[in-house]
Amino acid sequence: MALFFARLLPQFQPVAGASFLSMFLLGTLFAALTLVWVGLYSVLIARAQTTPLRPRAHRTTDTVAGTTLVALGIRLATNSGPGLSQPGARADP
Repeated sequence: MALFFARLLPQFQPVAGASFLSMFLLGTLFAALTLVWVGLYSVLIARAQTTPLRPRAHRTTDTVAGTTLVALGIRLATNSGPGLSQPGARADP
């Protein structure tokens, strides 16, 4: 963080020169934006934590996982050639 404030922030200062007040304001703005971001992130994580406990979400997750497994099984069963190679590909390089 020290490198960020020392190298990146000065290029956003007014042309008149490096003043303590402008650096302080830029640092405060950065801290406020970080606080807002972390706050929103924690609220989203808290809400997402209770989502898997709902029956509808659990049923949707099971449906998506089951459909994906069946689709991959069908693809594997209909694949021609040795192993999982693409059609027309050589088995021995």
